[in-house]
Amino acid sequence: MSKRGHTTKQLAATLGITYIYLMALARGEKPIYQLGRDILERAAEYLKIPVAQAYLLAGVLSPEDFVLTPSLEERMTRVREAMAHDTMWCGLELSDAQWAKTPQEARLLICMLYERAAKTTWLDWTMIPKGTQGKAKRAS
Repeated sequence: MSKRGHTTKQLAATLGITYIYLMALARGEKPIYQLGRDILERAAEYLKIPVAQAYLLAGVLSPEDFVLTPSLEERMTRVREAMAHDTMWCGLELSDAQWAKTPQEARLLICMLYERAAKTTWLDWTMIPKGTQGKAKRAS
């Protein structure tokens, strides 16, 4: 906020909520995931991010909400297995204990980095940059 020259009172006004409510959200006294769409849209506009990302940050949606079946965890398990059998990546693989402690967002990033480097698509919904679709190998 201070980088933009706004005060917390101005932020509250921009979001269309009271300063007291904003401070309750900041202290964790009010759940962010219960904010209405209109407030999340204004928050996204203020942060200059997509509304879907605001929903993710608010905890209304999770990355798994964008995957049908198999689940995101099952897909990441497939990617991890491929990494374990890849001679270029097997030395970088996290132990089971480390993997379990790693936040889901970080595990997803590791999987996406592997897909990009290996030019495979285990996570079907992962976007491949335009012009590279023909070069990517599809894993089964």
